[in-house]
Amino acid sequence: MTLGYTIGINVGNGYTKAQAQTSQSLIPSYFKQISDDDINKYEAFDDGAIISIVESSTRPELNNSTWLVGDTAKHYYPDSYGKVVDTLQGKLDYGLQMVLGAIARLEIDSDANINLLISIHDSQIFGKELKKKLDGLYRVKLNNSYRAYEIRILSRVIEEGIGAIASQISPNGSIGLIDLGHGTSIVSVFRKGKLLDGSRKVINVGVHNLIEKIANHPKTREKLHKQGNEYLIRLGLKNNFAYGTTGWEFSSIYALVLKDWISSCLAPSFKHLQPRIDELDGIYLTGGGALLPNINQIASKHSIITIQNAQMAEAIGLQKLASRVFVGV
Repeated sequence: MTLGYTIGINVGNGYTKAQAQTSQSLIPSYFKQISDDDINKYEAFDDGAIISIVESSTRPELNNSTWLVGDTAKHYYPDSYGKVVDTLQGKLDYGLQMVLGAIARLEIDSDANINLLISIHDSQIFGKELKKKLDGLYRVKLNNSYRAYEIRILSRVIEEGIGAIASQISPNGSIGLIDLGHGTSIVSVFRKGKLLDGSRKVINVGVHNLIEKIANHPKTREKLHKQGNEYLIRLGLKNNFAYGTTGWEFSSIYALVLKDWISSCLAPSFKHLQPRIDELDGIYLTGGGALLPNINQIASKHSIITIQNAQMAEAIGLQKLASRVFVGV
């Protein structure tokens, strides 16, 4: 039996977010192609997946390839897994693998027709190529499933940021949007749901720069007698600054580096909006960086509103929009 799904996905430099009608997934944007014939020795973790592409109607170069995605890739190959953020083409070259990995976490266990609304920055430039790399019929095994499912993907690509706005804001006004992502910070103005020409600025500073500052800080090296593990710091930012199982927490170091980091991304984003400030109905903050400790309080002092569920907001809004975009398809 083939079931139909309407899904919103955003492949980010740090995380891939997916929202279906009744489920969602959030996995790190990591990947590793494996050649091991015995894939049963691999286990898919909650924040990862195992994808075996048996056959593709449009991507024959991926036939009979197997991929570990998300934390599963990092767990088994900690020294050689890849990250989407590592290359400028990462979202295009590995977008399908991340999409299939996210789908594998969405409780889809049958043949499926998937109407996919996906966003990417500068969609006018990259949208056509991304769609070409995603659309098609795939026979895939998800997380070592006994049989290969037939998954047909029909995608539409829109501008990144539209989903976040649609998740909880009326798109009819003029919205300033600051997206604090893993690899970049992007500031844009949307008017009546469309990106205003010339309004976007990409700042090549994201959450990973903050994590690097903590990992390389002299006090971190003094405590650990080595550079900090960026993965453990990333987890600690969501868990009261706990550094793995060591019993040490790095809140004091976070406080030391936070001001400089804000000055390099959030502050210039806010400054970029100043010439249009009197025309905006509001300035909103989204992305994983919006959930960092103290960021919401700092942003609110400047009348910047943090979007609810900021890390998942783009995918949630995309799924909401997809139900209208794919009407009659």
